[in-house]
Amino acid sequence: MGGALTSLVAVAGTLLGSALTYVFQRRTAGRAEQFARDERLRRDRVSAYSAFAEAVMEYRHQELQVWLHRRGELTHPLPERFEVEQGRLRSLALRARYRVQLLAEAPRLVELADQSLDAVAEIHRAKDATELMEHGERTEQRVERFVREAAGEVR
Repeated sequence: MGGALTSLVAVAGTLLGSALTYVFQRRTAGRAEQFARDERLRRDRVSAYSAFAEAVMEYRHQELQVWLHRRGELTHPLPERFEVEQGRLRSLALRARYRVQLLAEAPRLVELADQSLDAVAEIHRAKDATELMEHGERTEQRVERFVREAAGEVR
């Protein structure tokens, strides 16, 4: 009888050890998967937020050039299809904004992205060079505010 009891205790110990090992491995695997998901989301956010800021600043640059060209204040000619490029850059900025909307946790970040795009849209309404520079600076300030807020989300 003693041998059977010893065997039974050994089997129970083995089963208990296997069950505990399984539970701990599942927890570890779950944490590893969560970490990988979080890191992938962080990388996607960094990519999307930086792409948005870059696209808005390129769009801003093109808007400034178009304004100067239309008023004859540019010393170098723009390519014939500069308005097509202007539309392409606006489209690129809007697509980048949609990525921000998909990935942002904070609604405030989407608001800041919209404010950045609105500031660029105001550039063509400038009445003179002083107002043009104000619109350009306002756009840059709004993009910087967006980047500061976005940085807090990806840290």
